[in-house]
Amino acid sequence: MRIRPLLILCLVASCASSTTTADPAATVDDSPSLAMLAKEVARREHERQESAARPKTYPDHIKDGIDAGKDWIRHCYEVELNHKDPTLEGRILAQWVIGFDGRVTKARIVSNTTGSNTLGDCVVSRIMTWTFTKPEADTVEVNYPFTFRPGPVETLSGY
Repeated sequence: MRIRPLLILCLVASCASSTTTADPAATVDDSPSLAMLAKEVARREHERQESAARPKTYPDHIKDGIDAGKDWIRHCYEVELNHKDPTLEGRILAQWVIGFDGRVTKARIVSNTTGSNTLGDCVVSRIMTWTFTKPEADTVEVNYPFTFRPGPVETLSGY
């Protein structure tokens, strides 16, 4: 749990000013303790975060599944890049169907500008191993572009 220091400082300052009294007869300090204020700040921050959080939609789950499998797709590309063509780049548009149980039931390459059928075949074989959250519908069709270009570690992107 993270508490914002600026807010705590303001609370500490207000506590200090509220406990200072000019009347010596007023000995009861009715201001809340610093610990109670910190708990209240933490509670409000937690509530704010919960209200800001939205439930995941199925496209979010699909993106999570793709992100989890991108290392395998990157591996397909690196094998081709390192062993066959160090200048290999382009875009592969893959299409697959997520079955009622979350498993990929069909996958194919819609378009491939890399010129490497081996890379396309590898991408399809990797996608066929993926499992997603069970869809709300019976099946879901996904079209997703993988862009490949030589360079730093982040050589693979979608869209």
